Amino acid sequence: MTPAGVKNEIAAVLAVDGQEDGISRLSKKSIFIYGAGNYGRIVYRLLAENGVPTDAFVGFLDAAGGTTLFALPVRHPEDSDISDQLRQETEVIISIYCSLTEQKNIAEYLRQLGYTNIRTCFETAISFHTANDPATRIAGTEYLKTNIENIMKVCDIWEDQRSLDTYLNHFIGYACCDVSRFECETGHKQYFPPSSLQGKGHQRFIDCGAFDGDTVRDLCLESGKVESLALFEPCESNFNKLRAFVKENEGTLADLVLLFPCGVWDTSTQLRFDNGAAAASAVSVSGVAPASPLV
Repeated sequence: MTPAGVKNEIAAVLAVDGQEDGISRLSKKSIFIYGAGNYGRIVYRLLAENGVPTDAFVGFLDAAGGTTLFALPVRHPEDSDISDQLRQETEVIISIYCSLTEQKNIAEYLRQLGYTNIRTCFETAISFHTANDPATRIAGTEYLKTNIENIMKVCDIWEDQRSLDTYLNHFIGYACCDVSRFECETGHKQYFPPSSLQGKGHQRFIDCGAFDGDTVRDLCLESGKVESLALFEPCESNFNKLRAFVKENEGTLADLVLLFPCGVWDTSTQLRFDNGAAAASAVSVSGVAPASPLV
C-alpha cells in the first residue's frame, strides 16, 4: 500500500464515531484477573483507577488459590465452585508478565476449563496511551483526531513497504484496540535489528531501563566488548541485580560502565514509582513516594 493509501485507511478509522475504548467496554462486564502476583496487582489498579467499578471484579484466578487480594477472593482456575455460567460470562484478563506465546498457552488452558472470554494483558494495555500514563487513553478518544496532522506526516518518512505496513497496523491496533494487527519481529534480538550500521559494531550504548542487564547481555553477544555503557535503572531490586551482573562481568562488558539508580524523564524531578514488579516496575500514581527531596 502506498503512503496515500495508508493515509486513506487511517482517515477511515478516525471517521468512525462512537467507538468505545477497551477500558469502557470492560467496565460493563464481570472480570476475573488471572494472576495474583505483581502484574495482576498492577492491572487491577490500572483498571480500578480508570473507571472500572470495583463491583465488576469477581476475583483473581491463580494456582495459589484460597487467599484474598484487594478484599477479593483468589481462586484456582480449576475450582469446582466456579460455575459453568460464570466461566462463560466473565471476562478473564491474563495478567502475568510473559511472552505472547506463553499468553496464548495460558489462554488455551483456560478455554479447556470452559472460560470463553479471554484477553491478554497486552489487549488491555493498548487501551492506554502508555502504561506509565494510564489517564491518557488512545482508542475512542479525541487524542488521535487532535494529532492527525503529525500521524499523517509519519506516513511519508518510511523507506520501505514493510515499515509503512507496520506503521499502519500499529496505528490501527491502538486506535481500535485490536491486538491482532500487531506483528512480532522474528530473526533477531529485540533492540538489535539487522541494519547497515550493524557491521560497524556498537561503541557506546545507553540503556534507559536496564533491568538486570538483559539487553547488555544481548549487546555483548552482538558486538562483544564495547567502549562504554551508561545504564539507568530506577527499581531498587532490579538495580541491585544489575550491579551484581556488572561486577561479575567486570572487564568484559566495556572499558567504562556507568550505573545510575534512577530513571530517565524529560525534566529533573521526583515521581511516585511502583517498585515491586520486576521488569514491569513503572511510574505510578499509587507507587512509593521519593524518600528524600531532590538536591
